[in-house]
Amino acid sequence: AQAAARQERRVGIVLQRQPETEAPALDDLHPVGTEAAILRYLTTPDGTHHVVARGERRFRIKELLPGFPHLVARVEYLEPAISDRPPQAAEASRDPAIEARMLQLKERVAEILQLLPQAPAELVATAQAISDPGQLCDFVSGLMDLEPAVKQELLEILDLRQRLDEVLTHLAHRIQVLKLSNEIGQQTGQRMTERQREMLLREQLQTIQKELGDEAGNEAEIDALREAVDKAGMPEAVLAHAKKELKRLAQMPDSAAEYASLRTYLD
Repeated sequence: AQAAARQERRVGIVLQRQPETEAPALDDLHPVGTEAAILRYLTTPDGTHHVVARGERRFRIKELLPGFPHLVARVEYLEPAISDRPPQAAEASRDPAIEARMLQLKERVAEILQLLPQAPAELVATAQAISDPGQLCDFVSGLMDLEPAVKQELLEILDLRQRLDEVLTHLAHRIQVLKLSNEIGQQTGQRMTERQREMLLREQLQTIQKELGDEAGNEAEIDALREAVDKAGMPEAVLAHAKKELKRLAQMPDSAAEYASLRTYLD
């Protein structure tokens, strides 16, 4: 990457089969990679290296060449570079099946970005402006949170219709996951709100009972009833109902009109 940045050359980016391999040989690399232009190469004060690159086209490794200080390979290109591709809109005809898949892909990109409030709004406009179906596939694949092995599988699919179908499938799955996640979050938030309200009301009730001098007046009685309920050997359904009524009694000031009747009922 340093040499390419200095010489304004392209680099080949490939995925290792085992990331921990320090000196990969040909068999340690996936055969299909991406030619990329180095846009920026940065070294931070702590010695970390950062590379900003732009993918240009796919290639397949034919062989590794010896005698270089870094990996060098002879490759065959599997598609033209982005700058060399003809504008799709100027083509005389286009496969309707590809058109339909592109439309679906753009609609789902807009849908998934609505489910991600932190996503930049410009991404939707960028996706909508892409007219090359292969470039659209690659753009969306790069945005998705997919395992590297899955992204490698997408990279190796050369048939455009198949690649579009695979990206659509992954995108539909992510949308479903995000929808379920949002629903769970809303339900959890609602339960938390109800629980917080209940806790606040209980605190207010305790304060009122304390002010009225009822705070400790029925605690011993409630404890005695709770112990009696636990020892009574009730059937499960009856026990559940008794505990529910006991909980209601414990939250009720003994000056309440219903207190005496509920106390007698439980007894």
